[in-house]
Amino acid sequence: MTAVLDALFGGPASRTTALRELASPRIHVTPSSAPFLIIHGARDETVPVRQARAMAETLRQSGVPVTLHEIEGVFHNLLPETDVPWGTEPWSELAALALAFFQTTLPVTIS
Repeated sequence: MTAVLDALFGGPASRTTALRELASPRIHVTPSSAPFLIIHGARDETVPVRQARAMAETLRQSGVPVTLHEIEGVFHNLLPETDVPWGTEPWSELAALALAFFQTTLPVTIS
C-alpha cells in the first residue's frame, strides 16, 4: 500500500506530508458539512478503521451529525474473507441502515 500512496502523491510521506494532509477529508469538515453515515469493516486491510473513527470524531467535534457503523469481523469488501467478491451480503442489512439514516437526517415534508 505504501508504494501505491507514494505513486499517488508523487513521493514518500516524508516529502509529501502537506499534500497528503490536504487529501484528508477531515481538514475539509465545517459545521455546515452534510450529515455523514460511515460504514466500515473493523478488520479493513485497505483503510484502517482508525481513519473512520477519526473522521467521525472530527465531524462530532464540528457539530455535524454522524453515524459510524463498524461491522465486526469484516474486511474492506465488508465480508469475513478478503478475497471474496462482493455479493448481496451484507447489502440488504446496510440498505435498511442507510434508509433509516436518510429518514432521520433528511426528512421530507409531503404537502
